[in-house]
Amino acid sequence: MQFVKVFDNHKKAIVKLVVNEHSKINYNYFRRTFPDAVGLIEMNESGCFSIPFDKDDNFVWNWNDNVVYDLIYSDPRNDRLFASTSSPQPPPPTPTASHTTTTTTFKDKIWTWMGVTGGLFSSTKPLDQYKKFN
Repeated sequence: MQFVKVFDNHKKAIVKLVVNEHSKINYNYFRRTFPDAVGLIEMNESGCFSIPFDKDDNFVWNWNDNVVYDLIYSDPRNDRLFASTSSPQPPPPTPTASHTTTTTTFKDKIWTWMGVTGGLFSSTKPLDQYKKFN
């Protein structure tokens, strides 16, 4: 029996999926295991590869035992915070207090910085109060 390792972002753990004798993973089995995910992806030094479906909606791929595959979510906020490990290493450590447990998108960061900057420039105090009195 062949297994494929998939990183589950919700459980922060590697889950092993059973691959059938034709190197396929049944899509219904996949959805029962990962209800929020819509696909699988392999990332390595050559690039990023979305695992294709066959005519019966099963994942078909030349599976590699040394790769930890990532899930694709319809909501990008569920994606893994860390880059994939294409080696037999365990997943990255759980985020510390300096990191958030949800993914912050670039757009979110821009809006946050715009809010901070706008707050600095919209001070209601006149500049005269900062002058030094003699």
